Amino acid sequence: MRAVPSLLITGAAGLSVLLAACSGVAADTDQSRSVVAPMQFTEQIKVAKVADGDSFYVVGRDVPIRMIGIDAPDKSTGDCYYDEATAALERLIDMKRKVTLSAENRKSFSVGNGMKRPLRYVNQGGRDLSMQMLQQGYAVFNTTMTERAREVSYANAAQLTASKRLRIWSSTLCGHAPPAALRIFVNYNADRLDTQNIGGKYVRIVNDGPPLYLRNWRLRLGNRKYYTIGSITLQTGKSLVLHNGSGAPYVADGDQHMFWGFKIDLPDPRTSLNKVGAVYLQDPSRNYRFWSIWPCIINCTSDPVIGKLGIQAIYHPPEGPMSERILVTNTSAEPVDASFLVVEAGSSVFEIPRGNVLQPGQSLTIWVQPHGGDYTLNRDRPTLSDDSDSVLLRGNDGKVIATHDW
Repeated sequence: MRAVPSLLITGAAGLSVLLAACSGVAADTDQSRSVVAPMQFTEQIKVAKVADGDSFYVVGRDVPIRMIGIDAPDKSTGDCYYDEATAALERLIDMKRKVTLSAENRKSFSVGNGMKRPLRYVNQGGRDLSMQMLQQGYAVFNTTMTERAREVSYANAAQLTASKRLRIWSSTLCGHAPPAALRIFVNYNADRLDTQNIGGKYVRIVNDGPPLYLRNWRLRLGNRKYYTIGSITLQTGKSLVLHNGSGAPYVADGDQHMFWGFKIDLPDPRTSLNKVGAVYLQDPSRNYRFWSIWPCIINCTSDPVIGKLGIQAIYHPPEGPMSERILVTNTSAEPVDASFLVVEAGSSVFEIPRGNVLQPGQSLTIWVQPHGGDYTLNRDRPTLSDDSDSVLLRGNDGKVIATHDW
């Protein structure tokens, strides 16, 4: 489980500064207020009634508005904290004043409770109400395919609130919380072409504690797709890997591999239009226990290795093109665990297996072509360009740890 550091954040300005420090963007806007972005649609209207923590009815219309970027507890699915989240939105909205509804795509909608609900950013009095709900801990971050203007700021705010275990993020909010020490790793880029390697995108749950019975634990994506785990006991040090698409379950190296049964949304923060993603793991009581929101800005799985590992491509080896290789080297003065880090070279993606603890100065070799029993990208020809190319080492949380460009 990720350790939660002590944070002192006072007001929206404090959040803006911390967001900037963590994500490398200029701290020149108040992230709790409206974000300037091209909007295809904007209107001002009064709210008639709040439906729940993320939707409301406006005057003169029968279909509720669904707020972009958040997901509050849902009464229809028996979520706890529904009443509290609904009351929080009621307090935020001044019924006597108009709200501003906007969208990048006028036709953006969400299907829920048997209705197509318009998806809208909601502002009132200069405040972004979705941001307010995230900062106050009444909702989790929710992704959409059509509305991206504020998704990075929403994801960052959710991470900061989650790090404090505030309200909806409390590990005991919904009742009994079985002890667990898990980590989530998301491989959002499949080896070779994603369309040809559907199962190459996956979510890995690693057990760092004693054996854990996972029946009725639930993994959910940021776009509200769920996978309820069956009668599986996850042993200490082992993983449950949930792959994109369909397939038969199997066991490899003691890790249990399952399939979602449908296509899952795991956006690549460097190449996809949707730059952020989220995966949440809920226990049988539906407490939010563990999560991965990427790109990560706080309590990241990559943090322990930042500044300690380097990567080098041997792209013109003296032994000949069959000996192309990539070296991951511990450049620090202490042992470094490189387990589950990812090496990328073009369309080649290689996840370093568990147990690779590198001593100071030690290198891990990944060969481009099969090379005995060693790690390999399994390419049948030279892959690294002699002229110009790059390789990178990254975490499963969107953080780039090291690159080699030439």
